[in-house]
Amino acid sequence: MDRGSIVVVGARGHAALAALLSALVTANKEQGRARGGLPALIHTNVRYQREPAGTERWQTANELLATLRGDCEDLAAYEAARLQLLGVKAEAVIMPQGRQPSGRMLYHVVVVLPGGRHWDPSARLGMPVPARIRNAHA
Repeated sequence: MDRGSIVVVGARGHAALAALLSALVTANKEQGRARGGLPALIHTNVRYQREPAGTERWQTANELLATLRGDCEDLAAYEAARLQLLGVKAEAVIMPQGRQPSGRMLYHVVVVLPGGRHWDPSARLGMPVPARIRNAHA
């Protein structure tokens, strides 16, 4: 495991997750500076991959580029850090998506760009779009 990795164990609630996400973006920026920058994920072989049920591992930039697979927080935190290194005021944000059958909240992480526009790197890198969203845009 990379020295700067973040493993989420029992984090609950939006505020706790937001703090962890901010730490991941900061770690990614530090790794990006050490690497001389971060390539846009679309120009790499990195793809979206959902984590197995019951697991939650947040990967730093170095880990993501090594494994070539990540889920929403990995991809959004990477891209937010990459854009920040380029001087763009981008932020990775957690968006509540509703409750799972177990009662736990389900979250999705996207990048917010200047002007408030949302960008979802997960969708661009292979995350399946739920049928209800696909049908709404048909």
